[in-house]
Amino acid sequence: MEVKNHLNEHLIIGAGVSGLAVANEFRKLNISYHQVEKEGAVGGLWNINQEQTPLYDNTFLISSRKMTQFEGFPMSEEYPDYPHHSQVLEYLQSYAKENQLEKKIEFETKVTHLEPKAEGWEVTLNNQDKRLYKSVIIANGHLWDPLIPTMPEGFTGEMYHSIEYKSIDQLENRRVLVVGAGNTGCDIAVDAALHAKNSFISMRRGYYFAPKYFMGKPIDEYANGGFRLPLFLRRWIDTKMLNVFVGKPEHFGLPKPDHKLYECALVVNSQLHYFLGHGKIKARSGIKAFDDKTVIFQDGQTEEIDTIILCTGYKISFPFIDEKYLNWKGDHPAFFLNLFHPEYDNLFMAGLIEAAAGGWPKRELQGRIIGKFIKAQKQQDKKFQKIKQLKLKNDVDLSGGINYINTPRHAIYTDNHELLKWMKKVDKILS
Repeated sequence: MEVKNHLNEHLIIGAGVSGLAVANEFRKLNISYHQVEKEGAVGGLWNINQEQTPLYDNTFLISSRKMTQFEGFPMSEEYPDYPHHSQVLEYLQSYAKENQLEKKIEFETKVTHLEPKAEGWEVTLNNQDKRLYKSVIIANGHLWDPLIPTMPEGFTGEMYHSIEYKSIDQLENRRVLVVGAGNTGCDIAVDAALHAKNSFISMRRGYYFAPKYFMGKPIDEYANGGFRLPLFLRRWIDTKMLNVFVGKPEHFGLPKPDHKLYECALVVNSQLHYFLGHGKIKARSGIKAFDDKTVIFQDGQTEEIDTIILCTGYKISFPFIDEKYLNWKGDHPAFFLNLFHPEYDNLFMAGLIEAAAGGWPKRELQGRIIGKFIKAQKQQDKKFQKIKQLKLKNDVDLSGGINYINTPRHAIYTDNHELLKWMKKVDKILS
């Protein structure tokens, strides 16, 4: 099979939020690039019509409009504080059109293999087209490969992962058990409270919950102030405030958190506690066993259930490239700032970010940093050598002193302040 030479171009994989952000920064830096997208349109996971999207009919942004939008390209003021997924897709389509990004995207083109070569990266597309690129930016996302926990045998009802939940029609007249209490799990439990015969939520551990609004404003607008208190004081104050404005989880029949505030992602939901308080959702412990449609919980309680929805998150996986090329550690690639491969100077990861705040401007900053690094690499100047040394050491602590719980999601979790501080530092070095 002939390998086509594209060594004067850099390949961006994916045309979702991160892929579009990187492409736009490359455009502004006059970097020659090519972009591929396996679906037929832009949007990534925000395109509900694509395969392997976690979206469902009632999906809304979990972060607010103002704290999510790209810098210099605000979302419409007509959008609500927390836009519907259709509005988010409309916004991304407008962003791509405004910046003329679509003309450089090759749609319905899937990367099926990625292999390093002396000159660059050999990329196989749709299992048949081989090309050689100078560098590769992986930006196809990490919320698409369902993490299915090991469950007891014997359940004769319906059981599926939340990625298969698309409509409230799947809940009508059903006795629904949601497993997992992240943002998706709580939202689906609320859907079930409104549309199912019965709604239950099973939690193995306790979580901290935050309301969507505080003093009339989206709560994440308060999470990004310039002044930053020490962690112990911030944690003490915020715990007290959550207890006042939301209440302790155990007051609603939920388990007490087994970790300190911020060691696990906050669940942002203003309706779960309302429906728990009205008996429309019932909290249950972890699952112990099944007997036909009877679910036996760890505390001995039992419930008759028709449908179990596993809201248990996603694995980080990139099936088109061997893990040995990704500096894989445990459940995730261990890149410098979750962005630079420590050794390869021509492999980058955009969008591999989990943080409490920051929105999409961080994706733009990632694209700008990658672009500047590519330019510095071409010149082989001091800027390039300095970043090369930093990423080779790969010893920057982005935790902000927080001891995150041991789950696949939190393997790439960072303190937003620390991540931005280091990204801005690298950006300054490269400027």
